[in-house]
Amino acid sequence: MQVRSGDPHPDGGRPDRGRLQRQRRHQPAAQAGDHREDLLGQGDHLERPGDRRGQLRCQAPVHQIFTIHRSDSSGTTDNFTKYLNAAAASDWTFGHDKTWKAPGGEGDKGSDGISAALAKNDGGIGYVEWSFAQANSLNSAKIGNGAGEFQELTADAAGKTIASAKAGGASADDQQLTIDYNTTASGAYPIVLVTYEIVCEKGNSSTALPLLKSFLTYTASTTGQASVTKLGYAPLPDSVRTKVASTVSNLS
Repeated sequence: MQVRSGDPHPDGGRPDRGRLQRQRRHQPAAQAGDHREDLLGQGDHLERPGDRRGQLRCQAPVHQIFTIHRSDSSGTTDNFTKYLNAAAASDWTFGHDKTWKAPGGEGDKGSDGISAALAKNDGGIGYVEWSFAQANSLNSAKIGNGAGEFQELTADAAGKTIASAKAGGASADDQQLTIDYNTTASGAYPIVLVTYEIVCEKGNSSTALPLLKSFLTYTASTTGQASVTKLGYAPLPDSVRTKVASTVSNLS
């Protein structure tokens, strides 16, 4: 059963002193281009064809950019490349994996390593969990969704993508979700990831069951979900949260 949603998303380094910089807006194809063309040495400046495809809506100063990816195996990388593979398959040809497959770019260990590199370098583009972007005051890009909107990351916007996901587990109480990275839900931020708790539906010991249900009842409550925002996660939308709560009540 899912308990919260996390959000790996593209971020950029801080702007130079005295430079006015608007928020970047990425179409899926342009986002794939950032991590394909730049990594292959084909995009050295912000002023390039990929930008004119719609990833920028303002006159950007011409200066060097570089991409930063995880050097270690990472679920964040797997989810980000799942998004690129689903939303921009013709531009992103490296599939999805926990290990970064595209050539070039700078590799740093962990979201903390990427965050540190982005914080120090104007012109850097990378991806981290939302909590790391918040903690390091990184600039975040608006991402184009299937409804044709450029959506910034908020808890509500992440929840709209989770709400549009399909549940398809092995049983009625199996709440495994399939995320639609091309969701057409209005106001949805499409790059999200769900955290799960895996428990036995039946056969739990009489001593463990009360503690198990107590913990999961809290995490599936509105109070429990509200607490995750303090950790840089988005709470489950109520349409999903109530299903999780029902599943918890059925544990035996």
